[in-house]
Parts: sequence; structure tokens; C-alpha cells
Amino acid sequence: DQVGICLDLHWVLRGRQDPYRLLQDAGKRVLDLHLRNSRNGVWSEDLGDGDIDYGRIGATLKQIGYQGFYTVELAYESKTPHTRSLPEDLQRSREYVQRVLGQ
Repeated sequence: DQVGICLDLHWVLRGRQDPYRLLQDAGKRVLDLHLRNSRNGVWSEDLGDGDIDYGRIGATLKQIGYQGFYTVELAYESKTPHTRSLPEDLQRSREYVQRVLGQ
């Protein structure tokens, strides 16, 4: 009961593991959820719909009674599109978290 983790869902996905199952299994041990997404395997410019179904993640969080932190990471790869400023991408990401995860 004294051990908690920060779960980075996208690295779980990139490591070819099931982020939905790991979140479910870790349950209340998850104290911080690290959020990022990709589209067709390439990190997206902002946090939004993509390879990870955050609607499904939100349903699991509700089921396990998640009370931890959300950490949005915007990381860019060479193929990541750059169409907006960082402040715009952060704002869009925040709105997505609020809309999809209810936070």
C-alpha cells in the first residue's frame, strides 16, 4: 500500500504492452498518469485522439477511483507536425484532458 507509480501510458504502448491492462492491474498504485499520444505511431503535436483511446482510459480511471495527478508531455519527433505554437498546443491538450478525462 505504500508504493505508488507514475504510469507513462505511451511508453507502455511503445514497449508493446497493453496500457489499458496495466492501468487496470496497477489500479490505486498509480499516483501520476503521464499523458501523451501518437497518431499512426508518430507523437502528436498536442494531446488528443490517436493511438491510445483516452476515452477508454477515462472509463478505467473512473472505475478504479483515480485521484492522482495528470502530467501532459508534448514531445516532438522528426515526423511530428508543427502547425501551432507551444502555448496553443498546451491549451488544446488541457481542454482535451478536461473533456475526455473530466479533469
